[in-house]
Amino acid sequence: MENKSRIQELIDDVNAVRKCGKFLWKKRYIYIKYVCVGVVLSLIISFSIPKTYSSSVLLAPESIDETGSTLAGLASLAGANMGLIQDAYTVDLYPTIVSSVDFRMSLGDLKVKSSELGIETTYFEYLLNNAKYPWWKYPLIWMRSWIAKLTDNKKTIGSKTENNIKGPRCLTKKEMAFCGKVRANVNLSVESSSGVISVTVSDFDPEIAALVVDSVASRLSTLIQDYRTSKVRKQHEYAIVLCDSTHKSYMKTLDAYVKYASSHNSIYSPVQKAEFDLLEKELDLAYQSYSTAVSQKQMYQAKLLESTPVYTIVDSPYVPLYPDSPNKILMLIVFVFLSCVIATFRIAYSEIIKKQ
Repeated sequence: MENKSRIQELIDDVNAVRKCGKFLWKKRYIYIKYVCVGVVLSLIISFSIPKTYSSSVLLAPESIDETGSTLAGLASLAGANMGLIQDAYTVDLYPTIVSSVDFRMSLGDLKVKSSELGIETTYFEYLLNNAKYPWWKYPLIWMRSWIAKLTDNKKTIGSKTENNIKGPRCLTKKEMAFCGKVRANVNLSVESSSGVISVTVSDFDPEIAALVVDSVASRLSTLIQDYRTSKVRKQHEYAIVLCDSTHKSYMKTLDAYVKYASSHNSIYSPVQKAEFDLLEKELDLAYQSYSTAVSQKQMYQAKLLESTPVYTIVDSPYVPLYPDSPNKILMLIVFVFLSCVIATFRIAYSEIIKKQ
């Protein structure tokens, strides 16, 4: 009996599905109408959104021994704090550095060139004057520009009177707009497990996207290198100056020693012998000072090379051939699905009204 009841339930379910299928087939013209409207809307919206290209580069930084020495490393393993100074610019801080106002403003003087647009200008002027928007955003942009013209006579951030006041630097409206667009276009992420740095730049022009991502990676590596080598670089520069001065002093003392030795071939007077011994000692001291300065110069040069971070390019930036957005196929699928859902709700609503 139980098997017969289950079979009957399955038969009832199949019949219900058939009835539902026949009912929906009768209403197929409604689905076709809604799907056609969804397809048209999808095509209009997808072709109205400007194409966006993305170019990326992968950087792998070398591992840095933060313990500084073997003794400090053993002490840290033992749980003792040696008061070590950690690196301020850690890998986790790189996204914050790239999103900072100073770094974004440093990209303003970057020279960009687009063969498609036929322009060659700075990145600052390009982002402010060559932006693309969907057609439905232009009324809002025109309204903002109209309001901005009405308020031009009022004081704005970054005016001359504002900049004359001593204190933090004030950004103009154009600079603030440029920083906002750079923040939206430039993205940096760090993989926690491997430490690989990924820099991605999105833009309406594929050539400019590849050029900017290469510049961002180069400027970031230069910034980190300058920070890590600033102290050693100053010591190395001082060692070079000291080496030059000791070399001049040594050559001057050597010249005096040679002249005195050539003019006094036969030393008979004790005074002459004392002067000769004094010059010889001064020559030895000058040579020792010069030798010490050369050793320090070589030491700081080796230390400078050791402290300079190296970033290996895992994946070089390339000019993208195909846009990343908008994804017309995905948008078409979404609109067709939404059209079918709306048509189903309409049919269900009309049936409910008929029954009432």
